[in-house]
Amino acid sequence: MKSHSSTLLAEVRSFRQNHPDVRYVDLIALDIPGHFYGKRYPVEMLEKVAAGSPLKLPQNAVLLGVQGGLFKIGDYCFNDGDPDANRRLVPGTLKPVNWESQPLGQMLITSDGTEAPIEFEPREVLAKVLERLQHQGIHPVVAFELEFYLFDKQLENGLPQFARDPLCGDADDQPNLHIERLSRFSDVLDDMAQTAKDQGIDITVITAEIGPGQFEIIFGHCDDGLRAADWAALFCRSTRGVALNHGYRASFMAKPYLQFPGSGMHVHVSLYDAAGNNLLAAHQQQPLRHAVAGCLE
Repeated sequence: MKSHSSTLLAEVRSFRQNHPDVRYVDLIALDIPGHFYGKRYPVEMLEKVAAGSPLKLPQNAVLLGVQGGLFKIGDYCFNDGDPDANRRLVPGTLKPVNWESQPLGQMLITSDGTEAPIEFEPREVLAKVLERLQHQGIHPVVAFELEFYLFDKQLENGLPQFARDPLCGDADDQPNLHIERLSRFSDVLDDMAQTAKDQGIDITVITAEIGPGQFEIIFGHCDDGLRAADWAALFCRSTRGVALNHGYRASFMAKPYLQFPGSGMHVHVSLYDAAGNNLLAAHQQQPLRHAVAGCLE
């Protein structure tokens, strides 16, 4: 534990040295719908947390739904008094935020790995899945692909409007995979890509999708499932921030327009044993067929 604290403390001190103008850091965690919640800490207080001071947030903040209601899970929230629960800092996630008007930092926090993890916290659920796989000698390698729409910054009657083509000012109407669309929206896309890299996210290919103002950005393969999921979540946050700076809204909603294609989140998963053999490819891909059958079931 002492070694863990010293590593975190070194990370915070290095960040402060490299970013002396940053006064606050957002400590953020994911709820069940995939939105971030958390608190904004003075950077000097973050150093105390890294050194071992307790970090607590309401346990049931994880249960908040997108419309303000609560997910009912057992007796949580309604009969437990909504207690505070311990969180911990996730090493390696303290990064600068460059889409805000003032210098800021952000860092992931989680209950997984604490003495009493929140069993329904998304990161804890994933950690348990990866733990079960590890006990079976299965090592996943994961890559995400996220599709999203750019909307015009102004809504109309509460509804999203097409992103305007920077070249002509009309609604984006270029077809699927048209390379010219990437050129026309290059300012915002390049900023999104660089900001993601600044967050430590390994992004690779950018494509124009078939919907108006719809794009996809692909991440590199990662042998740490938690880190791969962190990348996807952090990318959504930074992309929305960058889009606003360029006069757009970025949305990862599954179906923002009824008349146009929805946006998908593709998860590529390979499974290996300790020797690096592809488990799904063995025996004429029979394990792969079983895995697909299980998903369908």
